[in-house]
Amino acid sequence: MSNTRRNWRYNPFTGIYYPKQITAEVHTVEYHEAWNAYGILLLEAPSRDFSVTITENITGGITFAEVGRSVSPSAGEFRVDYDASTFFATGRVEFNSADDGTVVLVSYRGLGEVLKNPPIPVLISRQVFTSSGTWTKPSGLVYVNVKVIGGGGGGGAFTLNDIGGGGGGGGGVSEKTILDVSLAATVAVTVGTGGAGAVLPANDGAAGNTSSFGAHCTASGGSGATSVNGGASGVGSSGDLNYALGPGHNSVSYPSFNGCGGNGGGPGGKGAITTVAGADGSPYGGGGGGGFNGISDTNGGAGAAGVVIVENWGEATP
Repeated sequence: MSNTRRNWRYNPFTGIYYPKQITAEVHTVEYHEAWNAYGILLLEAPSRDFSVTITENITGGITFAEVGRSVSPSAGEFRVDYDASTFFATGRVEFNSADDGTVVLVSYRGLGEVLKNPPIPVLISRQVFTSSGTWTKPSGLVYVNVKVIGGGGGGGAFTLNDIGGGGGGGGGVSEKTILDVSLAATVAVTVGTGGAGAVLPANDGAAGNTSSFGAHCTASGGSGATSVNGGASGVGSSGDLNYALGPGHNSVSYPSFNGCGGNGGGPGGKGAITTVAGADGSPYGGGGGGGFNGISDTNGGAGAAGVVIVENWGEATP
């Protein structure tokens, strides 16, 4: 079947829709790869001039609550893919993943047949921001996958008791899928720089800085090492998946001989084990390695800068 819609409830001469009441249409909530979301596809496009009612198909089942198109539904909620310019929907109704497998009854006013086999979104472009800038929404966008990594913390240094410096903490990470309707035409992109390593006689490395994709998701930078102690990792927030690259390692002491620096967190720099400085962290967001202490005292390594990666998924160009 071709990717066309036929709408037999619209009179092109009068410009009037004649919706039909559809009651208790049965569907099962499931994952749709083409949408990257959980939901159902109605048999007809629902009119936005009338409410859509969805109930669980069991005795005493819940009635789902409709939320706005730009709101991600929680458990027990749904959103309808209305087309604001033509008042014609695709028939796509999205749910929360917690409702996967639920059999539902849908009542609505139908406007005609919907697109039965919508095209699967394709990767339009992949943008890697290694410095702060601005993301611009491309035409035909359906959704974006965003990954944000904070800057790594700097490694520490120490001059007493044959104890090396600790490693800097790795940056935090946040990953999120964002629908086009939730995105402005442009979004500010901030890429956190890495923290400087300790320069003797100072002992502490500097913290890495925060990376973000607008207000959609954020990842803080790793903490700098505090002399011999490794720095804590940064944290991700507001994403669908938030995690940490990992903390920096404490230094290792060899009494009466030498102190080796701790490794940085994440793709961190190696702690110094000879009379050289701790290694810088590796991209992206790795913590700096700790400095050496012994025959000659050395500085800590710098943390690596973070990054913001945006994958733009949308309609294929004919």
